[in-house]
Amino acid sequence: MKFPSITTVGAELLKTLRRWPLTIALAAVGTWLLMQTSGLDYGFVWHQGLWQKIAGCYISMLLTMVATVFAESRDLRRTGRVALLLLALVLGLVFYFTQPELSGPRFIYILVLGLALHWLIAVIPYAQPASGPNGFWDYNRKLFLRALQTVLYTLTLYLGATLALLAIEHLFGVEVHNRVYEDVWWFLAGIFSTIFFLAGFPRVFARPESIDDYPRGLKVFTQFVLLPLVTIYLAILYAYLFKIIFTAHWPSGWVSWLVLGFAVAGIFALLLIYPLRKESANLWINSYSRFFYLALFPLVVLLWIAIWKRIESHGITELRYYVLVLGIWLAAMACYFVFSARKDIRVIPASLCLLALLSLWGPWSAPAVSLAAQRGRLREILEKDGLFAGGKVQPAKADPPLEDRKAISSITDYLIDMHGYRVFQPWFRNDLDSLMRHDSLLDREYYGGVRRTTVLLGLMHIAYASKYETVMTAADQQIECNANGDKRAIQVDSTGFVLPDFSVSDQAFGTGDEDRYVLPLDSAVLRLDTSRHMIVVTLRRRRYVVPFDLLPLEQALTDSAAGESYFYLSPSTLTIRSGPETVYLTKVRGVQVQGKVHIIYAKGQVVLRK
Repeated sequence: MKFPSITTVGAELLKTLRRWPLTIALAAVGTWLLMQTSGLDYGFVWHQGLWQKIAGCYISMLLTMVATVFAESRDLRRTGRVALLLLALVLGLVFYFTQPELSGPRFIYILVLGLALHWLIAVIPYAQPASGPNGFWDYNRKLFLRALQTVLYTLTLYLGATLALLAIEHLFGVEVHNRVYEDVWWFLAGIFSTIFFLAGFPRVFARPESIDDYPRGLKVFTQFVLLPLVTIYLAILYAYLFKIIFTAHWPSGWVSWLVLGFAVAGIFALLLIYPLRKESANLWINSYSRFFYLALFPLVVLLWIAIWKRIESHGITELRYYVLVLGIWLAAMACYFVFSARKDIRVIPASLCLLALLSLWGPWSAPAVSLAAQRGRLREILEKDGLFAGGKVQPAKADPPLEDRKAISSITDYLIDMHGYRVFQPWFRNDLDSLMRHDSLLDREYYGGVRRTTVLLGLMHIAYASKYETVMTAADQQIECNANGDKRAIQVDSTGFVLPDFSVSDQAFGTGDEDRYVLPLDSAVLRLDTSRHMIVVTLRRRRYVVPFDLLPLEQALTDSAAGESYFYLSPSTLTIRSGPETVYLTKVRGVQVQGKVHIIYAKGQVVLRK
């Protein structure tokens, strides 16, 4: 093996710089801007303008790559290449000046647009039908392997540089600021990785009749690692599907992501082994491919049901929009690869690119659909409670029910975070800009979005309600109960444990909802579950869960609290057992709701004998 000399490396670097001048320049500017974020607290939220410039550099860099790849694949003259690069820069500027202002939508916007441009780069040299899929596969195989190589080199260099800096710091007593480590990472990830990847970018866009140099390592990885994992996940998902059928329970929302992950892994594996399908020893690939896409149909239905249940309960958001769109896309791909005679793999990135671009603009886009859906939900709740009439919000004369306040607060939080408070202006006679004139200050305060929500809810005369808030009206009475006498001394044998002085509460009430202890070779977590009326103790490593039922104690508190807000109970009443385990309570607090006490705080100690 011949190692490249410094002269060879320098010559390759110059060739790369000449071939990709604007792309590398934009990467360098974006990297310099990223270095300015080093050491900034909450930079993604506070320094909107800086991150807007970074996003502009990133999208513009991808656009110049698209222009260069298109020009080279079509063998355009120098004038045409320069014109395409200038067009890419103009589009980059348009993106920079029109991207959303807030961090939430901007992140999704940039992610989807970035993915669309990556898919465009993957397919644009072979977009013509006559170019054939073999050249497309070989071109993307080279890009994939070069990307893996780039990640390996970048991480190795960063590890080496970090160890070198640590050695200088500890051996020579030279203080190395944390920002240096961050800047080294940004340089390697932003400039080095870009140049290294582009240096190996294919220069020739061939159209071979067949692939004869399939990498053996890739074949082994796909056939003996990736495909078996896909098959295992397929079995798990079908087992879950049968469980739903036999138990008649609707699927949980997160199964949508599992189906999408399985589908992506399976399609990726089939793309990797695409050239092997015609070999006599690998004819099973065609059968497996057909089986995979047929197996997708029931799982896509499962995905649709799961995401539709979430949409039905909470409305559509950007993420749910994309899950639903990807579900439709999966169904279309399954139909195409099962029933179509052609089965052109270029359809996969081309269709994804088109869907991604369509989802960003127009009344059918993710931002427009989610905004309309959530505003519609909010208006429906306000109208039900008599708080909306004539196209305007009407101030409440009394607080709506707690569940409605939670929904109003949650939807308002979402709309402000994702679309900004100005989307509410048509609903108010007040000038919201003047009310939010201290935006720059609010942006620098923790939970600034919640602060804006409270301003809007204040105009509605509605109290903000977090999702953890418990039922407690003005007529409800808070009570407190202490153990009668001193704390008990607990004697246990060598196999038991005492968890002393725990303190747990409903999260909306006070100090938090968990208490933690370190045990020999284990850890314990105590939690007050107000929805199930119990204290739950979990030994994590042993996966041992102990529930202590609070309903009998709440009944005793209800019986004793008549006309009293502070009283004592006997230790035996405050002792709760669950099998061999015991909790000894020394103090509890609760709220009386419609005459019944609900415990919202508990203090005491637990004796575990397992």
